Amino acid sequence: MNENRPQQTGVENLLAQDTQVSTFQFEEFRMNLEASIQDLQQRAHTVRRASHWGLGIFVTCVLLTPVLEVFGLFDHVWARRVWSGCGVLAMLATGVLAAIYTYRFQPALKRARSDLQSAEITQLQQQVAELSRQLDSQ
Repeated sequence: MNENRPQQTGVENLLAQDTQVSTFQFEEFRMNLEASIQDLQQRAHTVRRASHWGLGIFVTCVLLTPVLEVFGLFDHVWARRVWSGCGVLAMLATGVLAAIYTYRFQPALKRARSDLQSAEITQLQQQVAELSRQLDSQ
């Protein structure tokens, strides 16, 4: 433990030189970051749920097409066009929502979680340095 002491004092000296780092409010930053992550997760969950609904509507349209044909509900051209339009619209909406989730929310969530982990580690290091200073002063 004494072998690490010169290195720790070097780190403490560096932290003491940079007042922005040593006085930075990591707790408040972490709490704001957690709130941002929760907001982002909620929006991502909403987009993902909407894409699942779109997929369900598309599959329903596809699976019910033969049933509606058998019962003669597609005798009118407008009914067939409306049903096909709903299926195509659901398919396109599902694709767009899945792309939004994959390319916007997934990377942002990974990055935010990584930032949160880094902030927690930095805050822990700051707390350890503070406790070490308190022990040395006693």
